[in-house]
Amino acid sequence: MIEGMTLKEAVETKLIGNQTIAYFMARTYIFLTDLGIYPEAIRFRQHRSNEMAHYANECWDGEIECSYGWIEVCGHSDRSCFDLSRHAAKTKVELVAARPLKTPMKV
Repeated sequence: MIEGMTLKEAVETKLIGNQTIAYFMARTYIFLTDLGIYPEAIRFRQHRSNEMAHYANECWDGEIECSYGWIEVCGHSDRSCFDLSRHAAKTKVELVAARPLKTPMKV
């Protein structure tokens, strides 16, 4: 168990793979404490490689300790663009977001 590390430090040291996962872990922590769950009864457990779905880069379970022990109440997964890439391949529709440039460019 790692304690005493900020989310920023966890991202910088690559314990947490990216800022987006860290952001949602922080929001989950705030939500759970706002519900009245004691901070010491909240933890985030990183999945081992043999627990993750084949398309996930990283997974974390938000867990709370209750009368049943530690139970998972939410999950955070970095699935990159697995779903979109598979859908695009099947439908032959490019699923990308774009924003117009001030000056159009031909590439």
